[in-house]
Amino acid sequence: SGGDQRLGHLEPDRMLDNLRSVLGVTEHRTIGWHLKSLIDLLHRSAPKLVAVPIPIALQHGDFKPDNILIDGDHVVGIDIGAAYTSPIVEDISHFFFHLDMHLLQPPAWHLLPWRRRLRLAFMHGYGLDRSPSLDAVLAWAELQRTLRLSIERAKVIEGSVRKLYLSICYGLC
Repeated sequence: SGGDQRLGHLEPDRMLDNLRSVLGVTEHRTIGWHLKSLIDLLHRSAPKLVAVPIPIALQHGDFKPDNILIDGDHVVGIDIGAAYTSPIVEDISHFFFHLDMHLLQPPAWHLLPWRRRLRLAFMHGYGLDRSPSLDAVLAWAELQRTLRLSIERAKVIEGSVRKLYLSICYGLC
């Protein structure tokens, strides 16, 4: 995914709009204090991070451990969901979310001691070296992505449970 990189900036307004659209929250509706405090943190910190130059490159669109084949020293990304240009922290934060979800599954527990090294190797694959400013931008993007994907998953599960309940009780599905 790294490809030919140029510098650009994080797009926090677009990313916060994506989060808002998943939340479906209006100003009249209340959300849990813990979720609200995390969203407020994203809003407060976004203006500082937008000034940090970060690589912009072609994105995978759905990069996660399931989309990587490893054969010895060869790594190949598969299942390209989209081809667009964007800050690479979006692909990286998406991958890191799914890596953490994968590592929480019992078959992957043996990889937990290597979590940090796996993350660093993935960043190195993009040609990135850690820096305090890049770490801050990546942490922001990871928090935004984690909130968005967690809320999406919760809504899917809630919808599936509701559908199952209706089909069992009323035979509607």
